[in-house]
Amino acid sequence: MSTGLKRIKERIHKSRKAAGLTQKDLADQMGISQAAYSYFENGDKPLPLRRLDMIAEILGVCFDDLVNLPKTEDIIEGQPHVLESIDQRLASIASSLERIVVLLEGK
Repeated sequence: MSTGLKRIKERIHKSRKAAGLTQKDLADQMGISQAAYSYFENGDKPLPLRRLDMIAEILGVCFDDLVNLPKTEDIIEGQPHVLESIDQRLASIASSLERIVVLLEGK
């Protein structure tokens, strides 16, 4: 089992326990058998995204936190050059659009 998959399964397990749910409770809410849910939480294959999303919703946790996706602000934080680059590109696009409008109005 990959390290990433193992971490996701650990987060699911901890979140389920924190919510005070058994595997059967969660399985019932998902509309699947306890054995099928157990396979997801303990198995060696990745969970389908739709199942992960359903688990996150039932457990009341953010999907991104459950699968440990970095938040956009965390990616950009400390990298002002990224924001400056975006601002420059947006200014360039706005300038091009203004020239197009002028050309279209001239016809």
